Amino acid sequence: MASEKMRYFKTYPARDAFTKSGLRTLLLHQLEEFPRSELAGMVRIMTIAEMTGNYKLIAQLVPMNGQRSGILLAALIEEVKDKQGVISEASETIISQLTDALYSAAQSLCDQQSYKEAATIVSFILTIIEREMQYVYDEGFTFQCIEEEGTRLLANIASKSQEGQ
Repeated sequence: MASEKMRYFKTYPARDAFTKSGLRTLLLHQLEEFPRSELAGMVRIMTIAEMTGNYKLIAQLVPMNGQRSGILLAALIEEVKDKQGVISEASETIISQLTDALYSAAQSLCDQQSYKEAATIVSFILTIIEREMQYVYDEGFTFQCIEEEGTRLLANIASKSQEGQ
């Protein structure tokens, strides 16, 4: 059962949103800038064929904002859930790897003094992770760690934005 405040979130098929977002196309455009080599060719094939692997690749290569990060995370979560809608510990690890990449993107934006964009990415992640907390096996330890990291990053962003004024 979802928490009281979570009942206001409108849910939608994340995979559809991911497909319509154009993130995969943006990734392919980013790959065009790499020199033609055997490695770039392998990455291109992986991007087209491998679903869960390219989420992290997108997070690392495509410029992120709140909406893109939210779509990406929600689509991955939908992808890794089992038939009962439960997120296994192995899937939590995969999700954690993606959130690490997204937090890294947010930190880069913070370093560039784009505080609002950085905070938006972190806020999207925290909102989605909280909504999915009820579907994990291990009382959400990995998800709790994701939330702690996000909270620390938000505090860092707030601190840096205050220093910049």
